[in-house]
Amino acid sequence: MLSLFRNLSQIGSATFLITMMLSPVYANTFSLSSPDTKLKLEIQTPANASKAPYTWSLTFHNRVLMRHCLLNLELAREGDLLADGQVFRTQTRVMKRSVPVLFGKSRVAEDHFQELRLWVQNPQKRRVLLVFRCYNDALAFRYEVPKQKGLEALTITDEKTSFGIQENPTAYLQYLENFFTSHEHNVTALPLNQAKAETLLDMPATFVRADGIHFAITEEIGRAH
Repeated sequence: MLSLFRNLSQIGSATFLITMMLSPVYANTFSLSSPDTKLKLEIQTPANASKAPYTWSLTFHNRVLMRHCLLNLELAREGDLLADGQVFRTQTRVMKRSVPVLFGKSRVAEDHFQELRLWVQNPQKRRVLLVFRCYNDALAFRYEVPKQKGLEALTITDEKTSFGIQENPTAYLQYLENFFTSHEHNVTALPLNQAKAETLLDMPATFVRADGIHFAITEEIGRAH
């Protein structure tokens, strides 16, 4: 999930891009916005046999936050489920409801988002579902692998989802020594382009841009019901 909020500050001009690609060929672009339309998502799907990856981009108040972000889910004996895959079905919906809050000062919270679902099938007839939700202050997305013959059990070998963060914001990061963490590490503040590469980071990771936009990236692993 990517969550955002903003305050007032001066506008910066530097640009930083994590993910680089060379001349990809895309077949379709799918769009989704938050209920207030200030947060806008675009998903680019590759043309047939183009070998281009699935990517997404995000703007907030018409300012580019993320660009050319990769989508990727790799399984043992299967490889990337999205490789050469084509979208064969789409579905959208709008949700607006109140949900109970078990702890805290508020008894209920507003669950208000617009959702886009993309069903993808690769040349090996494997299917995966991409689910995106845009809230007024957050973007959430996940991969769903439906039950199918030969995939009764899943072993994820890699997941190269990336975030092409723009404008070289100040990053507030917690470096990890290994996967066993107390979630109580010291926070290091530094420009994003000075962050260590190929390093474990605790979530959430928080970023502050020169134009006053703050955002955080976090992850949740679970099973859809």
